[in-house]
Amino acid sequence: MQAFSRIVDRGSFARAAEDLDVSSALLSRELRLLEDRLCTTLITRTTRSMLLT
Repeated sequence: MQAFSRIVDRGSFARAAEDLDVSSALLSRELRLLEDRLCTTLITRTTRSMLLT
């Protein structure tokens, strides 16, 4: 949940990863696991943008 919050606050996976000192891939995986647990999509993402659902 902390990763999701930071992604939303910073507006990008890269900036959130930099703040948390982890890779963007790790944040993406953590978000996917959270979404799977909640059975919903929290962020719709493409290679160029992301949109909160």
